[in-house]
Amino acid sequence: MVSSTFNLDRRWIYKITVLADRVARLTGAVAAQHGLNLSQWRVLAALGAREGLTASQVVAMTPMDKGIVSRAVKTLGEKGLLSRKASATDARQSHLRLTGEGRETFEAIVTELDRVGAHGVPELEGAALDRFLAQIEALLKDYPSP
Repeated sequence: MVSSTFNLDRRWIYKITVLADRVARLTGAVAAQHGLNLSQWRVLAALGAREGLTASQVVAMTPMDKGIVSRAVKTLGEKGLLSRKASATDARQSHLRLTGEGRETFEAIVTELDRVGAHGVPELEGAALDRFLAQIEALLKDYPSP
């Protein structure tokens, strides 16, 4: 049994969970200004980082459920933000690429998020944060997703 003096605000896992929710809300709001939901933005961001991914690779990179990625890919294709090219090695898969409009949308969202995120995180602290997050990712990488 956890004592009544248990302080969530001193637990890094709780604090990161709350922070992740706040960042997702901000990111979702910026994406919505460009007609995208958060899942669509995450697919767009993955492709902005690495062109030519398959949907399976996007699932592994993001990590989102394959059904959510599939719907996001379909919608982004309908909006003209990404294109598909059949894989030369596996006819069941397609390689996804941003269109010109998709690249412009990606860059506009990244620019806005960078503008918001640039406040208050000096370069040295940002580097320390990157190291800390890498340590957390390494710690949690072997835990299964729910």
